[in-house]
Amino acid sequence: MRPRALALGLLLHSTVSAAHGRDPEVVTLEESADGTVTVGVRVDDDPARVGAAWSFALSPRCRVLDAPARVPEVRGERWRWRVDCGPRGLDGVTVDSLGSAHETLVSVRRRDGSSLARTLRPAAPAMVVPDAREPSPPWWDTARSFVGLGAAHLATGPDHLLFLALLLVRVRGTRARVAAVSAFTAGHALTLVLAALVVVPVSAAWVEALIAGSVWLLAADTWRALSEGERDPAGAGAAVLPAAFGLVHGLGFAEGLRAAGMRPGERVLALAGFNVGVEAAQLAAVLAAMAVGRLAAGRAPWGARAVTAVAGVAGGWWLTARVVALAAG
Repeated sequence: MRPRALALGLLLHSTVSAAHGRDPEVVTLEESADGTVTVGVRVDDDPARVGAAWSFALSPRCRVLDAPARVPEVRGERWRWRVDCGPRGLDGVTVDSLGSAHETLVSVRRRDGSSLARTLRPAAPAMVVPDAREPSPPWWDTARSFVGLGAAHLATGPDHLLFLALLLVRVRGTRARVAAVSAFTAGHALTLVLAALVVVPVSAAWVEALIAGSVWLLAADTWRALSEGERDPAGAGAAVLPAAFGLVHGLGFAEGLRAAGMRPGERVLALAGFNVGVEAAQLAAVLAAMAVGRLAAGRAPWGARAVTAVAGVAGGWWLTARVVALAAG
């Protein structure tokens, strides 16, 4: 059997300690009719970030009115409290993200119904809320923010990357791989759209368990095929399984999109940008893995089995941990 170590590059991003894609940190500023502002802060469940709701600052003129209240979350944590920024409200308020090594999405909602979104990064950790009388920012600014969020969510999700790696090991030939990855893409794009635009009554905890199960099942099937010398799935079978698993993975991507603090009127634009970011990162990962595979061909005959074994162990670990978490409530 021709060695297939072409997915080894994806494994550099994969650890058993952080399975799902990293959701962005989100700061929401909602201006009420009386001029007060409700502040919301959400951080992912990275141990270094949990408890860091106060790791950013507003302008000194914003006075805290009440103690922060913790809002229950499936993962990570969210806090809400009110501030009074004076007669000018949010106009000219400085939002300064401190200490975060990740993107922070700032969503501003004014009392007149207008809104804007900005992404803060370590290289540009602060922003000033523009005056309400200033022209609205161009739509592509918001779209660009969500493209970056989508790419980051895929790139920091080892379970999604391992599933892609397994697809490249399980299916041989450029055309067959394109068909399999395309089917996976179509599946997760469909559920991403449905979950983002329509309320899908699915628990995020259940979705994560199903994603882990899909990684483990594909790893088990790939190991069996490698051991038995089985050829690629015939006909439609090469696309059916990736498409079905893609439907589940799309719900995981949608969780990252919901965490980004979309407003109903912004959903289509945010969805388009987020999906473009996910697909661009996925394409880059696939192309990188195929390039690594070509370089490794003939030099690492154990590559395909190594990828499969790592994916099987990681998938089994994630599945066990997530099922235990579900059972514990």
